[in-house]
Amino acid sequence: MSIINKILAVPNGATFRRADLHIHSYGESGSYDVTDTQMTPVNIVDTAMREKLEIISITDHNSIGNVKMAIEYANEKPILVIPGIELSCTQGHLLLYFGDFDALQKFYGKLDFSKDKKTCNHTIPQCLEIAAKYDGVGIAAHIDQDAGFESVVSGYGPFKEAILECPNLLALELTKAENESWYSDRDLNDNRKRIFEKRREALKLDNVYDMARVLFSDAHSLAVLGRNASGNNKITRFKMDSLSFPAFKNALLDATARTRIEDLLPTAIPHFVGIMFEGGFLDGQIIRFSKNLTCIIGGRGTGKSTSLEALRAASGNNARESLVDSEVWPENVYLIWEDESGRKQLLVREKYGNVRNDSDPRDGLLYLPIESYGQGETAERIQHCDKDPNVLLEFLDSFGDFGNLKFEDETIREQLLQNQTLLERLELDINGIPDVTRALNNAKAQQNALKDQNASEVIELETSIVQERNFRVKLIKDLEMLINSIRTCLKSDSIDVLIKNLDPESLVAGKEDYDAIKQILEMFSKTIRTFSGDIENQSNTLITEINKHLRHWNDNEKLIQQKIDNIRNALAEKGVKLDISFIKKNCS
Repeated sequence: MSIINKILAVPNGATFRRADLHIHSYGESGSYDVTDTQMTPVNIVDTAMREKLEIISITDHNSIGNVKMAIEYANEKPILVIPGIELSCTQGHLLLYFGDFDALQKFYGKLDFSKDKKTCNHTIPQCLEIAAKYDGVGIAAHIDQDAGFESVVSGYGPFKEAILECPNLLALELTKAENESWYSDRDLNDNRKRIFEKRREALKLDNVYDMARVLFSDAHSLAVLGRNASGNNKITRFKMDSLSFPAFKNALLDATARTRIEDLLPTAIPHFVGIMFEGGFLDGQIIRFSKNLTCIIGGRGTGKSTSLEALRAASGNNARESLVDSEVWPENVYLIWEDESGRKQLLVREKYGNVRNDSDPRDGLLYLPIESYGQGETAERIQHCDKDPNVLLEFLDSFGDFGNLKFEDETIREQLLQNQTLLERLELDINGIPDVTRALNNAKAQQNALKDQNASEVIELETSIVQERNFRVKLIKDLEMLINSIRTCLKSDSIDVLIKNLDPESLVAGKEDYDAIKQILEMFSKTIRTFSGDIENQSNTLITEINKHLRHWNDNEKLIQQKIDNIRNALAEKGVKLDISFIKKNCS
């Protein structure tokens, strides 16, 4: 087993697990509106595992017949099937989940349905109240669609308040990630925000509480299982330390930390994955790091400081020489780093050697800047602050952001020390050329990785289409101004007005000439009116032809935009999420 695989094999506590908890199955025991005969419990479990889902639930409309089969088939497989159901209540659809099938079955026996089994004759609060007796939890289904309670229950009165005040309604299911602010402090709708605040008051929740929001597939066919309404494979992750119903319930209760809609997550977050030691006091020890917070707890002399100093050393930062030279220091330290593109790199630091990159010996990074304070370093930094207050000020400033005040202070200091700073900067630049070169090569490697996935084609096409759209808009505007100006001139009655407003009665010497001029102008005005009709007809023909070409132009643009969307969707399925909003901004 490679060193990377050895480190990755060590568990690191609770992890985010992909879940699709809104799936419908086929048959008399399934959902009446499922026509895909392949949507059997067995196929659903197998497909879910291929889609790298760890938690699923078959939630048929007002039916639980296929749930038990899925639970039994998933037994001893790396997937959790949570017993569930979707009820078509009088106030909208409601998803309910239970710890085992027996609890689901007992709950189901307490319900009343219409003769055709298509409607549950209970309100959402009534169903949640019954479910609570069997430790069931609810999620309001697709609230931003027609069958969700947001549209079924009109207005924002007592009925909606009663739904949100149910203590075991733990989440809201959405179909669009952009609606994740609904029923929260961030909601732009004051009525929804008010109802959410009433939930906090009724259930005595603290001010930092936020309700879980989830995105599932609502799959009625195998093709869309594990995919959201937009068609991509971005659904929901729950942070759970085990595949169990209690862990799932805890993830909903602690939604801020343990529930994530994948559409709102970056493709990858740069972080240290884990570290392994060979030789010394920590020989054979492996530590997996959490992306959020890793705590190393132990008594005096158990290796806490050595572990953290080893991380500093293996990442190219300075470590305490006295500790490196000691007998407890490892002969080799192996550190895994995952960058923004999701690539894992193995950094190795020998006891008396330099850092090397085993994953990319030629261009791989050898230095990862981190902010760290070793044992006693904090005290050392501030022990002389009574003689030099700047020592303490600099230390305290590193923990805060003073905005413009600090910027202004730095600007003044830069002006006073300009020459000295310039020399120091040049010296640092020269010394840093090897690291900069490595960083550049590493960035190029990431860029090439994206280019191999057609990302560059998306950027080039998106840039061209935005520029061409701006060009077409300007062309249309200029043509409209030109045609309008021609029509305005042709329709002008300024000659007739001129003749009408002149009074020839006072003329003595020029009366005869004026009459001749008037006759010429009248003939010219008549000629203009004659040609005006012809040109008007020709301009209408011209406009029709131009509009035909503009429509064809627009159709071609849509075809290119479709090509862009297809490439972007293909990239998204590979985990590459492109943010190209800067293109429209720059092209504008």
